[in-house]
Amino acid sequence: MVFDFDPSVYLITDRSLLPPGRSLLATVRDAIAGGATLVQLREKNADTRTFTALARSILEVCRAASVPLLINDRIDVALAVDADGVHVGQDDMPIDVARRLLGPHKILGLTVENVQQAVNTVESGLVDYIGTAACFDTATKKHKDVFKALGTAGVREILAAVRDWPIPVVTIGGIGLGNVEQVLTETVLPAGPNGRPERRLAGIAVVSAIIARPDAAGATRALASKIRTHINTVVTLGKMVSVRPPDVQCLVGKVADALTRIRAQKPLVHNITNYVVMNDTANTILHLGGLPVMAHGINEVADITAISQALVINIGTLSEAWIDAMHTAAKKATTSNVPIILDPVGAGATAFRKYTCVDLLHSHPIRILKGNAGEIAAIAGTESVAMRGVESVGTLSNPGNVAKALSSHLAEHHKKQTCVAISGAVDYVSDGLRVVECHNGNEWLGTLTGTGCTTSALAGCFAALEEDPVVAAVGGILCLGIAAEIACRKRRKDGSKMVDGPASFKVALYDALYALDADQVKRYANVVVGTSDAPSSQVNPTTDIKQASAAFCTDFKTECECK
Repeated sequence: MVFDFDPSVYLITDRSLLPPGRSLLATVRDAIAGGATLVQLREKNADTRTFTALARSILEVCRAASVPLLINDRIDVALAVDADGVHVGQDDMPIDVARRLLGPHKILGLTVENVQQAVNTVESGLVDYIGTAACFDTATKKHKDVFKALGTAGVREILAAVRDWPIPVVTIGGIGLGNVEQVLTETVLPAGPNGRPERRLAGIAVVSAIIARPDAAGATRALASKIRTHINTVVTLGKMVSVRPPDVQCLVGKVADALTRIRAQKPLVHNITNYVVMNDTANTILHLGGLPVMAHGINEVADITAISQALVINIGTLSEAWIDAMHTAAKKATTSNVPIILDPVGAGATAFRKYTCVDLLHSHPIRILKGNAGEIAAIAGTESVAMRGVESVGTLSNPGNVAKALSSHLAEHHKKQTCVAISGAVDYVSDGLRVVECHNGNEWLGTLTGTGCTTSALAGCFAALEEDPVVAAVGGILCLGIAAEIACRKRRKDGSKMVDGPASFKVALYDALYALDADQVKRYANVVVGTSDAPSSQVNPTTDIKQASAAFCTDFKTECECK
């Protein structure tokens, strides 16, 4: 398995160019010794048996040097020898099929010939790098008669179109020792406004500049020395291709599997939620694959809950009648084994809101409690985090520890598994044992009202089909966070960014959520999993659970065994 790859000095083979007496095996070995960082085996005319045998021998050389080997076009050969990946062209197997066959752990590259192909490719989230069509005219690859070499200006246009995506771009075609620095210099995108960093090509792919040289090691060494004065790139696959620690890989895999089940089974999710977000909540549940029902009338909530697979309670716009409906629905959910998700909107803003939340938590076994730092702090009684209306304007010093402490207290109180999720720049989820940090999302989410409420509703979709509340809570958080990231990468046909402000972001976000699939979750999920003994580098598990959550029961006159 490849943990990372360096595409800076990218060798592509062609046996027809070998000097007399030179073998491809020896040439590849010498090129790697000279500094080749990535190898692609290209055999357009070999039969399958010959191609497979050659791939095995080349792979042995590459593995010995920890240099990844990609196979050109032939996924069957790549799978047969367990190569590190595949590179395909526009006329080869579609990338969605290629990714499905390769799985998430292999490198997949695609050649793009223009800006639109580049944007479509990176938006798919399926490839690990893109290679441009030929920069200059070359005899090593046959092109259609209408093809025109891109030139450095064309390569630069493609690089500019995808500069906001964390994906490497390499170029090829007519590049050698005499013009490689020209290519690297003329394609640089300087740093721009709003903190946009400089962007450069991640690598140069060559064929004849190495393969046709008698001294492959020397030719590679000379080329590499020039490339590395301009490029220092190692592409980590941890975020893009899910090469992760086993516990993280397991969690992300469960979230991806649950998303697939949501799409297939379309769970009915009952929402008693606030007027502000009701329409948005219904739409996002629908976009994810669930079926929303918004019912708060006291005379029907029990019946609706009984036929639902999850109940989401959101206290954003409170009234006595709605509170009665919340308790009635929660009682029916408990007797019907329907998971309850509680979003304590503005819990720290007024005594009325806090009491309502604590009463619901005290009375019913909540499966997922999801709120911002101020809301959870108010319920747990651990720290004072300022609230302005329903928005938190502060942070918790140890959010993972607070989530762990409160979830443990709730589980002890009701004798049922629960979890607490705290939203913020980094989201924290804990069931009292595991502490999960979720790092997806962006600042655009903060420009829309109700994205926190949306996350709770999406968690309800997951909880409807997934028994593990941590998987369900993380699932809701990841789906919205990943969709937000994808939304901000989208481009119009002219190459301009799709997101110009909050309104365009909302449209792009909903589209991204609607199109989100399990493969994108596996590739883009950015999480850290810890334990109760060592939750994470940011969590100090020293707070006593009962002391941290003492306020949970002190507002009640009734006796509670957890006091």
